Amino acid sequence: MEKLGLRERKKQRTREALIEAAQTLFCANGFEATTIDQIADAVEVSSRTFFRYFTSKEDVALALADQQITAVLEVFAAQPAGLRVLTAMRAAAVEVMRAYETDPRFHRLQDVISVNPALTAARIERATARFDEVARLIGTRMGVDPGVDP
Repeated sequence: MEKLGLRERKKQRTREALIEAAQTLFCANGFEATTIDQIADAVEVSSRTFFRYFTSKEDVALALADQQITAVLEVFAAQPAGLRVLTAMRAAAVEVMRAYETDPRFHRLQDVISVNPALTAARIERATARFDEVARLIGTRMGVDPGVDP
């Protein structure tokens, strides 16, 4: 695994701090009532800096959900080639979900999303948008090109 340089580590810490601050504020004040300026102020950065990391309040709210999907796909891709597709996908999903179950950020994310229909819809939309990625990984595992054989 490649070791990140100081600048990249600082950027990663800032991104994580923005996610953490956003979740804390969303839980305390609600998603709709929380502003980007409040999130940025909590981390002592400018709103301009916020926008270097996230495109919107929705983007920061769903960042962990996006990371979760990415983790499932990465673990799925790393499953042994001999496993059947559904077995490999189930193993990947279970492994990632077990890891997230112990992460309090995941539970706060669920709390924020569950009371906001717009975030629930956005989360589903984001997951759906990654179906091509899933199809490519499944195609690779099955030895077919999803572009030719959907």
